[in-house]
Amino acid sequence: MPRKCLVCIQPEKQKIDEALIRGEPLRDIARRYNIDKSALSRHKKNHLPTLLTKAEEAKEVSRADSLIDEIQRLRLEAARISQKAEQKGDYRTALAGIRELTRIVELLARLQGDLNEQSVNVVFNAKWVELRTVILLALEDFPEAKVKLSEVLTNVG
Repeated sequence: MPRKCLVCIQPEKQKIDEALIRGEPLRDIARRYNIDKSALSRHKKNHLPTLLTKAEEAKEVSRADSLIDEIQRLRLEAARISQKAEQKGDYRTALAGIRELTRIVELLARLQGDLNEQSVNVVFNAKWVELRTVILLALEDFPEAKVKLSEVLTNVG
């Protein structure tokens, strides 16, 4: 039966781990917490890498969440600007907003792993046909923009 790690059962384990991470000499830590230097060495070798890996993963998740939050904020801002331009009859700016929204959604999908990077013929993709229909219906009150977008979409396929 394997022995329990003498450091892991210490009440001051977190402080000991922090001292090890800071690179303090083992003899100083051993003296301060009345632990054998070899126990500290084993703990550092066997348990600290796992702890550091988990901490790094948590930091990466936090950074990714922050980035996704920022992209979500940009998406809302682009949608607001596009809608405002559309209400003013500025169809060129409204379409530019739609293009920007498309880029933002694509980036967000890539970051979240939802975007399959394989080549797909979107002209025959059912979701694309549905999306195209929804977009064109949304432009029903803006015939110039609808015609222009329809022309662009026709040239894509």
